[in-house]
Amino acid sequence: HALLVPIRDEAGGAMPGVEITDCGPKIGLNGIDNGRLALTEKSVSAQEISGQVFGGPLKVQVRSVDGQVVVQAGGRANVGEVASHFALPAKERLDGTAAWKSDISIRRRNADFVVESDLVGVSSRFPEPLAKNAAEPLALRVERTALDAEREQYRVALARVANGTLVNGPKGIERAVVALGEGDARLPEKGIAVRIALPKLATGVSIPTVDV
Repeated sequence: HALLVPIRDEAGGAMPGVEITDCGPKIGLNGIDNGRLALTEKSVSAQEISGQVFGGPLKVQVRSVDGQVVVQAGGRANVGEVASHFALPAKERLDGTAAWKSDISIRRRNADFVVESDLVGVSSRFPEPLAKNAAEPLALRVERTALDAEREQYRVALARVANGTLVNGPKGIERAVVALGEGDARLPEKGIAVRIALPKLATGVSIPTVDV
């Protein structure tokens, strides 16, 4: 998509945040007009941007706050479209659409974000405790934060059903944890941990806590 930036107003003057200057007389080249154009405005603002994403409507607002760009977005998404985009397994077990919202903070080419949804409108045919009907709310939160210039952390929380944290570095995943039920969701010192603390599976069989 093209981005159009107005540099002059209707009267021909420079817009706020725009500096236009002429280089002045040139020896033997006065027939060529050279000048300088500088964009000095450090803020950005956009209201009610609309579009489509993941099979549903999208609205975005953008503003500058304390040296960073803040993006607020929201809309509805088709869970099948989301599952296909991120190559999630067993996507045929998910149906429906749900409302979502996101807050994104951008500073120095780094973006931290939070995406939240109550998943009302989405049904799941996974075994318990991941099964749900479309009318049932189930809070989902996905968060990305920069730990430093080379490392990032992702957190995913699905109410009290499941939690996961992943730390990614220059060489890939450094450590991660996936916890189901009341499993301990603390990151391990290294490697990947899977911890399960559920009273029973969908079959009704009781299982102990597992730490891998």
